[in-house]
Amino acid sequence: MAPISCLVTFCRKWTLKDRVEMEALLRDLLPTSRVTWVPDLRCCETMDPLSIILKSAETQPSALGVARIIMDYCVAHANRSRNLAFLAPFFHSLHRVMNNFPDEALERLGRIAFVEAPQRAYIIDNHIIVHPPTLRLRFWKSIKKPLCKTKDPILQLHFSSSTPDESNYRFPLPVFMASFDALWHNMKEKPAGCYSNPNLEMPGSKRTSRWRMIYSAVQLKGRLWTKPHVECHNFNLESFDNPAIAALVAYKWNTIGFSYWLFRFLCQCCYYVLVIVAAISQVYLVNPKNLIGVFGAIVVMAAVFVWLEIVQAMQQGWKKYTRSYYNGLDLIVFFVPMAASIDQIIVILQNDPNGNSRLLSFSIVIVFFHMLFELRVIESVCKYVTIIQQAVLKIKVFFVIFAGGILAFAAGILHLLHACPVGDCDRSNGPPFPTNFLGALFSTYFFLGGIYDPVSDQFDSEDWAFHLMMVMFLFFTVILMLNVLISLMNTAFDKIEDIWRLAWIQSRLRFIESAENMSYDIPGFRQQNNWFPEEIYFTATEQKVEAYRRRHRTKRTNKDSDKLVEDWERGSESESCVEASDKREKEKSLEVVNKLEEFPRPGIGGTRNLDSGSPDEGSGAASPEQSLTKDNELNSKNKGNGINRIEHDRNWVPGQPEGDENMIPGMRAADLSKVDVAGTIAAMHDLELRAQVEMTNLQQPLLKEHERLMREFVSQVTRHQEMMEQQQLQMKEQQDLTQMLRSQLAEQMGHADQRHERTEILLQDLLSHVRETL
Repeated sequence: MAPISCLVTFCRKWTLKDRVEMEALLRDLLPTSRVTWVPDLRCCETMDPLSIILKSAETQPSALGVARIIMDYCVAHANRSRNLAFLAPFFHSLHRVMNNFPDEALERLGRIAFVEAPQRAYIIDNHIIVHPPTLRLRFWKSIKKPLCKTKDPILQLHFSSSTPDESNYRFPLPVFMASFDALWHNMKEKPAGCYSNPNLEMPGSKRTSRWRMIYSAVQLKGRLWTKPHVECHNFNLESFDNPAIAALVAYKWNTIGFSYWLFRFLCQCCYYVLVIVAAISQVYLVNPKNLIGVFGAIVVMAAVFVWLEIVQAMQQGWKKYTRSYYNGLDLIVFFVPMAASIDQIIVILQNDPNGNSRLLSFSIVIVFFHMLFELRVIESVCKYVTIIQQAVLKIKVFFVIFAGGILAFAAGILHLLHACPVGDCDRSNGPPFPTNFLGALFSTYFFLGGIYDPVSDQFDSEDWAFHLMMVMFLFFTVILMLNVLISLMNTAFDKIEDIWRLAWIQSRLRFIESAENMSYDIPGFRQQNNWFPEEIYFTATEQKVEAYRRRHRTKRTNKDSDKLVEDWERGSESESCVEASDKREKEKSLEVVNKLEEFPRPGIGGTRNLDSGSPDEGSGAASPEQSLTKDNELNSKNKGNGINRIEHDRNWVPGQPEGDENMIPGMRAADLSKVDVAGTIAAMHDLELRAQVEMTNLQQPLLKEHERLMREFVSQVTRHQEMMEQQQLQMKEQQDLTQMLRSQLAEQMGHADQRHERTEILLQDLLSHVRETL
């Protein structure tokens, strides 16, 4: 039995209660400064600590802290040691992290975007350049272009026994590496739940002809149930800003993606041509009945394409299939011409001269837009298609408002010109504005293009209501809404200008994934073509590397700032809860005071009489003489019982002068003590709140200063690391230059030795000749 890593036990024993202590312990076990754990490349999922803790994080998000520590350890040592083997746990769990915690996955992918390749000189001597497809007359021949003259080269490691090209030594750019595990997830079944590399487990097979491969590919596309071998990660548009991801997509597009797309597009072009030929022939041919074969071919090809869409939906799942609006456009472009062709076949067979062919007219427009979207894999076309597409999506709410305005004005103009207040109105002599609502709506829309023929006669009339309606229409549509539309389009163009390249890479990935899955099921394809390495190598200038790292740091800083704001808001909410509880306590204290104030004060009109218990009928305050008389009478009545008025008068407080305005009305001594306690509690809460506010005000400048110092420290550390990296690059370049000079010197020494040997041979021949002559 294989030994179990302590990290596996650690992750299995994770609990929410001990998460702080366990995270601190794991930071000590997995420091980023030294290697303390080497991941197992072929470990089972049940023995992978990162997979175990991520499974716990799906139900308890607090476990994500442990996962972050493990991922940071793998990423840090992959960059430090220039070894992608440290990323094995991260790549094995990347699909799960992408689905559940996309921000965490993208942040780590950004940190491994530029992993410098070891043994750069060996790669420069032994490589194949994967050139992008170009239009050439001799397209069947490979492109032979030196490394130093290739723009943004993508390299594949390939051992060569021939003499290296000396011009490659003048190539100055650093070489970085990227793994295809960062692009997709291998869904191939693994024995005993263990990870495996499909590129290392391909069985041998006989050599297969190219035509046999094409036949197998066509047969494979027609299968309804085909299990995919790889599945791309759930990338968003921002993910393709990663240079490593872009290099992986470019490699697969240059090798298998372009061929797959080109074959697919040529088949669709045949379908496009049939639709266009059928539509144009109905206009210019004398006898359109001969087109029944063309319409039949359209129906057959459309049915084949619809079947392929059904196969794609069954493989991907209907939920994922319907998520893309490109698939919806595919269904429309196949169903509409197919329905139009079936209708035309029926019309031709019935010889109906009144047959409707308008559906075929719209098919031409639909085919054009579909072809435009299919060409978005071309960089120059994708730029404008993406800008238009994203701009329309950005301002779709505006179009809804604009359409609502056109609808309202169409109804208003229709009512203004054709309203009938009584039952017998004659509309024959009215303006030519359409009476049906759909025609009125279209006529109102055509007003935007300057076509006012339906209401041209009304402009000469003295109908002030019509003129006011047209003024409002022109102001709302032409002056206001159209100018707002132009402004919104300009703003949308400025925002979308930077993302069209990302959409271009994303559109290529769709075809690459299909081609990669097909390569597994075509017999002998992966064995006969060297297009499926584990890693590739790409280059980048120092300016590009620095620009990307700066953008990545900015994104991380913004996300951290957003997190701090969220934490602060949560803290403010808790403080507001405390303030609300304090407020409730103060309200309770005030309720006590208000209840005590309900008791009447002596000497005030409407007070209760002590003898009868009924309120006095007089209004206004009683005079002091009357109060004193009542008190004396009460004392004389209660004197026999030994009861003093001062002790039993419930409307008077001992020690308080009678008639004092500062005394609380109707308050007893015991009630007075309660009020004092409530007031004291309220005052204490006020003092506590003031102390908290003052403490917060004092802490805020300190926290800001601390954050500023931390930013300066991080920037200094970053600059120091960049200087160290530059020094290392310079040292490597010096070493490469020294090695090149040594090799040149050795060659010159070899040539000098050969010349010396030749000179000695010539001298010996000359001496022998002289001796013979003498």
